[in-house]
Amino acid sequence: MSVPEFNSDGAYSLTPLVFENSGFSGKLSATGNVVNVQVEPLRPRKLRYSPPGALWTIERMIGIEPRRVVWNVRLKADSEANLSAVESAVDDYFFLAGPCQLDDGRGRETLYAVLDSVTPIGPRLTTPTGGKIQHYRVLFSILYPQRGSGVM
Repeated sequence: MSVPEFNSDGAYSLTPLVFENSGFSGKLSATGNVVNVQVEPLRPRKLRYSPPGALWTIERMIGIEPRRVVWNVRLKADSEANLSAVESAVDDYFFLAGPCQLDDGRGRETLYAVLDSVTPIGPRLTTPTGGKIQHYRVLFSILYPQRGSGVM
């Protein structure tokens, strides 16, 4: 899988490497950018029914719930303007993108992931050298979880 620009035209393939050091056309710092990927376990989609007055419940498994993937991201930029530009690119992608191919950075990929939310965590911090640091929680849903090696 190639490493795309986060918001390039026609890009549908996302990987944590978009936030690599010196990423976003050099807007991110050369060091200090971290992405921690968490893939939540599969959850069954169930239908429960209890007839009125009954002391029992019918439960049927009717499929698999969308799988959640969380990227905990720490971005570091040399200036407020650079970090704001990266944040703007992420926001643009959020508003414009449809389903994408998602890579967890560990060799597992999936199709049909959607970006659910991008949440800044805590305040924007300033380093002793004047750099800016912001933490984010980026949440994806895998609409059609798959089984097997190398897939999510």
